[in-house]
Amino acid sequence: MPTPEREVRHLSESRRSPGQGQRKTSAAKASKRFEIAERRRQVALMLRAGWQQKDIAEALGVSEGTVSADKSALEGALRAESGEAIATMVAEESAALDADEATFRELLAAAKTPYQALQLHGQILAIMQWRSQLLGLDSKARERLSRQTDAGEHSPLGKLIAALEADGEGGQ
Repeated sequence: MPTPEREVRHLSESRRSPGQGQRKTSAAKASKRFEIAERRRQVALMLRAGWQQKDIAEALGVSEGTVSADKSALEGALRAESGEAIATMVAEESAALDADEATFRELLAAAKTPYQALQLHGQILAIMQWRSQLLGLDSKARERLSRQTDAGEHSPLGKLIAALEADGEGGQ
């Protein structure tokens, strides 16, 4: 004869929906992920077409909160993807600038006249400026400090510029 505790447990288990209290299979999990991915694809297409979240929710038979969550997930994925693409482009551009700067530094070492050296220094400084802009290191305060130290009368480049200005472009 069933005990009262066993009868209560049996009744509460019979009220559960199928799958409740049971572990989902990997196929069920994959099916759910596919369902979510497909819904998000539909949400993205509808948002792109100018639909409002309320209308999307009604059309797909989900809550506005679900549509909002899907929209947030889509935006996060786009930000991550964009960030990775930008990081790759920055790395490639930075590597190209490094190679160009190395070439100009080799030419600088072989420069025969002060005028050639000045031109090459100008190219190297331009590359350094492009790199700082690319990496976001070009704040106004840093630019001012850089100008004061790079073109100052006591720096080697400042002395070279002063000497060339005094001689004119005679070393061309």
